[in-house]
Amino acid sequence: MGGTIMKYAISRHINGISLNGKEYCVDGEDNVLLFDSFESAKEYLLMHLVDCDEEDLNEDIENGTIQIEPCD
Repeated sequence: MGGTIMKYAISRHINGISLNGKEYCVDGEDNVLLFDSFESAKEYLLMHLVDCDEEDLNEDIENGTIQIEPCD
């Protein structure tokens, strides 16, 4: 039996408004970036977000400003 490998995507609500749809981190060809783990997605954000440290990122994830979510 083969197991499903879980991937994670990074998203946020457009303009920070939860009634709006979500926008995702994408590559240069507009493909959604997928990560092998929650931690690897978080590491990507820490490397690429300007003026963001781990404490700020954790707060943004906890309050839902940034979402790292499993996807199929």
